[in-house]
Amino acid sequence: MRALSVLAALAFASACTSTPDPAPVAPTSPPPQASCPEVPGAAPQAALAVDVSDPDIEALAAAAEKCSFESASFDWSCPAFKEWRSENDDLFEGPSGNATILRLLESTDIKKRALATERGFTAARTFFSEAPRAKRLLGALDKERESRLLPAYGKFAAYVDGSKMLGDELRALAKHPASEVRRAFAEHVLPQHPTPFSLELTKTLIEDADGGVRRAAIRSLSANGRTRASDGVCATLKAQLSRTDKLIEDVVDAGSTSKCPGMNALVVAEVEKRAADIGSAPASGGPSYQSALSTLCWRDSTPAELKKRAFEVALKITPKLTDGWQKRWYLGLFRTCDLTRAKAASPLPEGQEGQGRRRARQGGASIGSRRS
Repeated sequence: MRALSVLAALAFASACTSTPDPAPVAPTSPPPQASCPEVPGAAPQAALAVDVSDPDIEALAAAAEKCSFESASFDWSCPAFKEWRSENDDLFEGPSGNATILRLLESTDIKKRALATERGFTAARTFFSEAPRAKRLLGALDKERESRLLPAYGKFAAYVDGSKMLGDELRALAKHPASEVRRAFAEHVLPQHPTPFSLELTKTLIEDADGGVRRAAIRSLSANGRTRASDGVCATLKAQLSRTDKLIEDVVDAGSTSKCPGMNALVVAEVEKRAADIGSAPASGGPSYQSALSTLCWRDSTPAELKKRAFEVALKITPKLTDGWQKRWYLGLFRTCDLTRAKAASPLPEGQEGQGRRRARQGGASIGSRRS
């Protein structure tokens, strides 16, 4: 079946009509390039061979649509839906895989759109480097009203390179009325296309009215080290270290995974400064620096001096904590930042020292065994 569908697609792309060829005549000049009449709204001829739906994928979709469907999502345990979302990779990576997903995304049937958002695209940046496809994607996003599906549309839109096409449309997307779209777009646009254009959008999203959007945009400045560390990205991340709100927690988290030169040292210095300002008991709900320090200490490439300084920060903060979970998290830093000192650490107030020393020693022995 697949061989027939591919042959049919290629045949369709090679001819516009079935009119017989005229009788041959001796050419007197180079013949002009034949072209098919343009159809308003039609995709370019070059895309016809790949922008044909795959009947095998459509059959999988039809089977999955029979699964229980509620609140814009399918029953996760349904075998047909499992087959749709996580199997048949070779089928979806074929010449018509993305074209079929895009067509489902444009459907008026919410089940089809839900299937498309669940499966997603393969090699999406390449696929959406063609403007007609990118326009269809943004057109589908503009029509979507189901909030549970909107994050996927925001992620997909980030595959479009706004520095090459549809710049005005993507700038408008950074102001989209649905925070679900803006949040997903903020998370993915800069890692996908680390260009000055994407950085411009990210700076706009960092100032968004929605805290979740701001948080996603800040974290995208590193994206766990996936974002290319350009001069502009590094300067923007460095500037964010001066934040005075709780999002400083996300800034230092981003800095701890960033590949920007010297950023790890700047993060430790900033945390040291802020730890010194913490009173006898940190404010409830205030920023935590444990995650950023833990990331730095776990990484083998982090200089020993930075790990030592991170240990000192944990040693200062832990006795002031009243929340049990936070205290456990910071105790974990003793073990990851300085295993030798962790075995003798006693940072807790009198009456809690035995517990703190015991936890540090137990964790130290465990990590020592795991690393050996």
